[in-house]
Amino acid sequence: MTWPTFWSAVSAIFTAITALIAFFAMYRWRKQDELKAKLEFKKAISRYSYLLTQMPEQLNQPHFRQAYAQQGQALIDALSMCDHTWLVSEGLMEGNKTVKDSWEYLFDNNKNYLNGTLHSSELGIRCMGILHEKFVFK
Repeated sequence: MTWPTFWSAVSAIFTAITALIAFFAMYRWRKQDELKAKLEFKKAISRYSYLLTQMPEQLNQPHFRQAYAQQGQALIDALSMCDHTWLVSEGLMEGNKTVKDSWEYLFDNNKNYLNGTLHSSELGIRCMGILHEKFVFK
């Protein structure tokens, strides 16, 4: 075997190893981004849930809605952040029926709570369903 052939073979082997390492790093990077998106959604739901606990059980009286208008706006803002993180996740959590159904219920019924036709506990149950579901670090 000649030296140029030997060094060409060594170079080819190291190039293949470098390509494998690069592929593995890109795969791990993608997984980290997925993890981050799921975690951001869970954090946003946690914030929404906390704000919900600061509100009355039901806003069925006009004076309640008026007295809690600022907190109600904060709840709407928190829901908006939840929606943003849900959309940014690009369907990563669509396969988890508990999370998907709970999120859709929260998104569709927040206005019913703020209008006084729904108890906050109904929304809180859905928040806890999402928060207790193991979909980030499974």
